[in-house]
Amino acid sequence: MKKCLKILVAVVSIPIVLLIVLLLSYIIVNQQGVIEPFQVGDPTSENQILIASQGTEFKIKLVENLVEQLKGDQNYLSVIDCTTLGNENDKEWGTIIIIHTLQIHEMPEEAKAFLSEVEDLSKVMLVSTSGAGDDKVESFEVDAISSASRNSAIPEIKKWVGEKLQKNLKTKLIALGNKN
Repeated sequence: MKKCLKILVAVVSIPIVLLIVLLLSYIIVNQQGVIEPFQVGDPTSENQILIASQGTEFKIKLVENLVEQLKGDQNYLSVIDCTTLGNENDKEWGTIIIIHTLQIHEMPEEAKAFLSEVEDLSKVMLVSTSGAGDDKVESFEVDAISSASRNSAIPEIKKWVGEKLQKNLKTKLIALGNKN
């Protein structure tokens, strides 16, 4: 009887231990790093752009490409880590770009909490990464693109961000024109 119990415990516990090891491996491999904040441009510029990202090799390269594309006399860029979004006031930014991973179909809690407080979601762009690149954020009505974390996707994402930014700036100019 004791021998049967030991075999039963072994048969039940081995898959559980393997599942825990696999889950921990997944979490370790897909853990997001923290990026160092920096700013580019004149803080008094008319176009204030906040870029919040997580710190993976792909996301850092994407941020570098976006900064290179967007920097200029008319734009002020502030790049922060997603974990510090709670310190930001969305009203201070004309455009907000959040680059994040989706894990188990969910975005980071800090980003989700920040977005739930944003009054004007039309100025928000989400760049979501997931394993296959087809997972999307469904809980907020914002402009969004989804991609796998592949460097070959960076040109498409840059183009998409540039087009959305131009559209947002035109909308802002039209709104300002109607007030005068």
